[in-house]
Amino acid sequence: MTSNLVKLLNDVSGVATVLAILSATGVLGAKFVFNVSPQALASGAGDLVIQEFRQQYRAAVQERQTTREVAQERGSSVVGGLENLVEIFLKPIQVITGGIDMPEIRRPGE
Repeated sequence: MTSNLVKLLNDVSGVATVLAILSATGVLGAKFVFNVSPQALASGAGDLVIQEFRQQYRAAVQERQTTREVAQERGSSVVGGLENLVEIFLKPIQVITGGIDMPEIRRPGE
């Protein structure tokens, strides 16, 4: 079994596939869609694929932290709590559709 894993990781597309699975499952702490550039795949160097993965992973972790901070801030009010619930349910749809921007909900007096 380990010899098959080594064969898979010797190929650039194999490395990209394994990293894509890791990113999609969120095993490393943040779920995101790993997009490998055609240049990295064409180069045949796994280093470029890993470098792209690291950049996208860092961005996903930062986005996750920002999202948590915003959700905590909004959670202190009823309207903010409702915004959090709506965002939780719409997030999968945004990911599938490519991120349709949601209109900002303004509170009275803002």
